[in-house]
Amino acid sequence: RPCAWGAARKFTAEAPTNDDRNEKPYPKAVFIAGLPKHTTEQDLSEHFTAFGQVSAVRLKFDADGTFRGIGEVEFIDEASAKRVLDNFDYNIFQGRWINCMVAKRKGILGRNPKWWSGTGRETAV
Repeated sequence: RPCAWGAARKFTAEAPTNDDRNEKPYPKAVFIAGLPKHTTEQDLSEHFTAFGQVSAVRLKFDADGTFRGIGEVEFIDEASAKRVLDNFDYNIFQGRWINCMVAKRKGILGRNPKWWSGTGRETAV
């Protein structure tokens, strides 16, 4: 006869709902949160050239065109992105601290973040 609380059950962790299991770090890019609402791709590119040569800047917009305050800066080399990450506590953009993290890509070929760009343009410097 089983115990009063029922039969023993094996614990199984819940699968993540947003399925981030296939995401892998992309060391040449930095994901940025906490950007001011008036941020432009050009402003961000100019700011991050202090860390190295920028190959692309992407900003995330809502369907109605409102800037979400997040973006991504991709560098020519990994060392430039690492300099940004090493500067974590001092990443100040337009007078405000911004949270800079390693960008991630999904799947074998990687998630293409071009859909982030509100204008469809990438800033090449």
